[in-house]
Amino acid sequence: MPFSVLCEKLFYLLESKILFYFGWFNDLFFYNKSAVHIEKISLNFTIDSKKLQIDSNLNIAVENYLNHKFDLLGSGWTNVDIDSNASDDYKYINWNIDFKSGYSWQSKTWYKFIKYGNVNGVDIKVPWELSRLQHLPQLAIAYSAQNCDIQLRKKIKLEFENQVLDFIENNLPRFGVNWVCTMDVGIRAANMVIAYEILLSSGVIFDKNFQNIFLNSVCDHGTHIVNNLEWSESLTSNHYLANVVGLLFISSILKTTEADTWLYFSVNELLNEFSKQYYDDGGNFESSTSYHRLSTEMVAYSAALILGFDDLQWNRIKSSKYHNFNKSVLKNDILKHEIIDNKLPNWFISRLYKSLMFTHTILKDNFEIAQIGDNDSGRFFKFSIPGDILRLGEAKKKYINLNNYESSDLYYLDENILDHRSISIALKSLFGVDLSYVSKLEDFVFTMFAKNNYFESLVENNHFRMFENPLIDLNFNFKEEFVLKSKFITDDLLESMQLHVFPESGIYLFKNIGFYLLISACPNGQNGNGGHAHNDKLSFELVINGESVFLDPGTFLYTPDPEMRNLFRSVNAHNSIITDSGEQNNWLPGRFGLFNLENQSKCKLLHIAKNKIILENSFKNVLHRRSIELDRCQIKVIDYCNIPFKQNIEKFDYYSNGYGKLMKSKLNA
Repeated sequence: MPFSVLCEKLFYLLESKILFYFGWFNDLFFYNKSAVHIEKISLNFTIDSKKLQIDSNLNIAVENYLNHKFDLLGSGWTNVDIDSNASDDYKYINWNIDFKSGYSWQSKTWYKFIKYGNVNGVDIKVPWELSRLQHLPQLAIAYSAQNCDIQLRKKIKLEFENQVLDFIENNLPRFGVNWVCTMDVGIRAANMVIAYEILLSSGVIFDKNFQNIFLNSVCDHGTHIVNNLEWSESLTSNHYLANVVGLLFISSILKTTEADTWLYFSVNELLNEFSKQYYDDGGNFESSTSYHRLSTEMVAYSAALILGFDDLQWNRIKSSKYHNFNKSVLKNDILKHEIIDNKLPNWFISRLYKSLMFTHTILKDNFEIAQIGDNDSGRFFKFSIPGDILRLGEAKKKYINLNNYESSDLYYLDENILDHRSISIALKSLFGVDLSYVSKLEDFVFTMFAKNNYFESLVENNHFRMFENPLIDLNFNFKEEFVLKSKFITDDLLESMQLHVFPESGIYLFKNIGFYLLISACPNGQNGNGGHAHNDKLSFELVINGESVFLDPGTFLYTPDPEMRNLFRSVNAHNSIITDSGEQNNWLPGRFGLFNLENQSKCKLLHIAKNKIILENSFKNVLHRRSIELDRCQIKVIDYCNIPFKQNIEKFDYYSNGYGKLMKSKLNA
């Protein structure tokens, strides 16, 4: 290494250390904890309570929230009160505990000193999930509903105020576990802002002292985000996107010069990241159908909010001194070139439409999606709760993770994490697309954000030209065949079969009423980093006439159980093939390797026709070609390989339909 480069690196290291300890010292001794007056901008939402009804699922959830009971990441509905009372009527919530394992982090520890992922069985995602405060908008929506009585409204308003003050008092900025991950800070801030605005628009009047404390906290969240952006030169992902959109919602309601800068920055970076993180076919670059929903929620709700901006908001953007922002991050200032007549650019609107259509297309008849890649149950906003109300005994029988769960409740609200209608409904809300299904609360919220404005109607040409290649070389030394008989597959079904192709995302779907066959040939995700990808290349999900024949097993857990983490993303867990060469993509040893895959596999489409597809996956010394053909009364899967192999179709025992949720068999699903 040249001496000058070595000196530069040493200087950077020294500078980082100095700034690190200066930040700690400043927060410890000089942070001003008193509220100052901050002017607010109203989002002017219109609430028509006649269009809102609390359904049974939301009603159960609200009752649980009022009693500080939460079902997070497979925990079961658990009370998270601290033993000591805040008053006779309110108990403090323990915001810093993984209540699944009982492990707590100290609330007075500076956020950069917090350690996690070093104790098996302990999951930092649990307090993070609770502290995203995604239940607050649900409380606000329930307050606004027509069938919410006066007494319940009083309880909700008081609980909202108490929980917000509780969180602010016991999670001082940059102290404790809930300031470690900037992504969660951004999601929390957006949920605080929207819950507050919905309540204001529903006629709630907060006293000035509470409003000042609330707005100061929102401003603290913004300051933390801009000083802790999850940005790097090499890779930005859903984490940085959450930083950006959190800042957008914060700056939308604050009237300060700094907030104007944040507003410009967040709209600019929303455009930048959407162009980087989404393919032209609408799919997300994480190679995960669940992370596609998370990121698309962030983009779609942000787009709806911007669609509803008035001239005041646009003037704030245009007059902002954005040049004062960190130039190392804001390298591509596209906003001044892309915004014309106060409208988002056409390419953005077109790709947003495609991203929503991606989810709409891959929905099964029961509105669930196929699990490709990681599923950590992550959401941006959660206004409705799709799922079933089970008897407690049924729930415990269904889920292994509830083996030790105890409750006095007779029934259990089981949220369906795989139901993704809540995001694809934006096709109706923002683009006026006529859908055969509804998600009323989300439709209401998207429309409210956009203030009844629509993007221009789009007619995208998604037709994929058949790629038939009769000259494919399938003369391999090793071959295995799997045939599934089904009386449901008829000539009529084959004749009317719909083929959906997302070539950049690597998703191929044969779909019709009662039939669903989705095949994964995704790239490694995150530009090759593979942080949320699985070794599922050429694996598939199959549903026939409502019966789940072959399913992807899901994800289950991340850092609390590294062995299970790796097992669920391994080739052994998927409907592909197994060879002596091991994984399609290796992962690094230890905990660092839990969120990357070496970029070793490459998938290629070789042949596609109405009822047949041939795909290739090459990795290490392996060349694997898979032919899937739909014939009358049968599905034929033929694998060809240059080395010995075994077909691994439906050989994995476990199934997880959401983070932390575990079943012994998909038959329980």
